[in-house]
Amino acid sequence: MSAHGSAPGVPAVRIVRTFDATADRLFDCFTNPADVARWWGPVGVRCPSAENDLRIGGRFRFAMRADDGSIDTAACGEYLVIERPSRLVFTWAWEGAPDPITRVSLTFTAVAANRTQLELVHDRFDTDERAALHETGWGSCLDSLARVA
Repeated sequence: MSAHGSAPGVPAVRIVRTFDATADRLFDCFTNPADVARWWGPVGVRCPSAENDLRIGGRFRFAMRADDGSIDTAACGEYLVIERPSRLVFTWAWEGAPDPITRVSLTFTAVAANRTQLELVHDRFDTDERAALHETGWGSCLDSLARVA
C-alpha cells in the first residue's frame, strides 16, 4: 500500500473515484459542516456534529458515532493547503488516540461539466495494518459521499 507522493516504504492509501458533481460541490462536501454531517462515516456510522475553521492553520472536528454504539470518536486535524476547488490537504488524528498524526491530500479534477475525479491520498501511517483499516473506512465513506454529492 504505497501512494504517489508518499515516502518509499511508508504505508499510504490512494483512492481515485469519479463523482457526478462539480469540483465546487465536492469541495463543499468536505468542508461545509452541514454537508459533512450528511455523509461522513463508514456504513453504520453517522456524524452527529461537524465543526470547521476553513483556513490555513484552522482546525476541523468531525464526530463519528456507530449505530450499535461500538464507535464514539472524532476525526480531527489542521488545514495545511486550501486551494478551492482543486486541492485540500490536512492533518488527520483520532481524538484521544495514541496513533501518529497522518496526512490527507484531496485533489478535485473536473472531467466533464458535472463530473469530478477525486484523488484521495492518506499517508504517513506507521503500519500497513493502520493504512488498510483507513482504506476500508475511506472506501465506505466515499460510497456515502456518492449518494449525497
